[in-house]
Amino acid sequence: MKPNFDEMQEKKRDRIGNQSFLLLVILLMADNVLYTLGVRWVAYPTNVFLIAVCCCGIFVVRSILAGSFLAPNQSVRSGASKTALVLAFSMAAAMILANLVMRKAPNAAEAPADGGAVVLFVVSWGFLVVALLAFVIKRIRDKKDGD
Repeated sequence: MKPNFDEMQEKKRDRIGNQSFLLLVILLMADNVLYTLGVRWVAYPTNVFLIAVCCCGIFVVRSILAGSFLAPNQSVRSGASKTALVLAFSMAAAMILANLVMRKAPNAAEAPADGGAVVLFVVSWGFLVVALLAFVIKRIRDKKDGD
């Protein structure tokens, strides 16, 4: 079932999405400039993924706080259950991939030593916690407005 957002929610979501995309482009350009100047904060594929994850997390948190993450006719439980299912699948895929990489490179000398996996893990969990907190705060605020 496709959620039916009202016009205000669609406009808020579009505005937040456009701003998040512009932030993504600006951060990727800044990363490119820093890379050209010799500043390397994380190895190549990890830095792009990390910037993308940060921008997606900002979009989700801002959408939840603006009240445009779930449609009025969409239940909170269905949105939360879908999110939990995607999260569980992502965690399982990440653990399987990490296990395959470690089997391929059993020696510490062969494993990548840039710390990118740890950074991605911490940032992903951090944004998950922030999104969960924003969702809970929004739900509490909605209950207070309903009373």
